[in-house]
Amino acid sequence: MTRLLASLLHMAGVMAVVASLSGSAFAQESGGGSGFPPGLAEARLIKEKATEIGVGEETLKKLEKIVTETKAKEEEQRTKTAEARNVTSALLEVGRPDEEKLLAAVAATSAVTRQTRELSIKTSLQIRALLKDEQLAKFMEIRRKAMAARRKRGGRPNVRR
Repeated sequence: MTRLLASLLHMAGVMAVVASLSGSAFAQESGGGSGFPPGLAEARLIKEKATEIGVGEETLKKLEKIVTETKAKEEEQRTKTAEARNVTSALLEVGRPDEEKLLAAVAATSAVTRQTRELSIKTSLQIRALLKDEQLAKFMEIRRKAMAARRKRGGRPNVRR
């Protein structure tokens, strides 16, 4: 009976780990919830509304450089994330995985996910730093309206890819 209870507790722990991973992945994929997604979506919005915001060619060139650099870093992060998730999945395929190894794999996956989120936030800060105060105020208003439209539609913000 004790062995069955220990096995059930172990299984519950593994299920909690899997649930936390899937929750992190969902938050990562969905842009973190109801807010406008940080990072490259903001760059797309600025490009689309450049005239309305008052952004010139020089700023757009700087913006494009940030976009190019961020895309390369995002690709690196996608590779790291896939590798970390594969390690976790492989451990979960074992009937009784080594708990210490499994938790270490989950921690590694969480760390990569956190780094990806931080990259997105840092990109937003870099993008916003390109804008003058008046431009930033206009951008934030456009961003707010895009989010209101997103909530109405129940989907992604209206920004071309």
